Amino acid sequence: MIDPATGRLLTQVADAGPEDGRAALDAASAAQSDWATLPPRERSDILLRAYDQLLVTVQLVWGSQVCPLWRRVRASRALMPCLRAVDR
Repeated sequence: MIDPATGRLLTQVADAGPEDGRAALDAASAAQSDWATLPPRERSDILLRAYDQLLVTVQLVWGSQVCPLWRRVRASRALMPCLRAVDR
């Protein structure tokens, strides 16, 4: 992921295609029986760690891409009445 304002590399993200999805599904199916033998608390801990990692990624994307863009959109909307007045 590149910061469009600076061109700086922020992070690398997976670029998956359909074959990657099928491979992930096959791996999940193969691991299901082992997963089922884990105690509920251990499964919960694994899922919570995955959630925490996902949350960090979402916050990175929001903070670096979406939030600055949204600020510019809001700022441009705030300028619209001024632009309309000048345009008359």
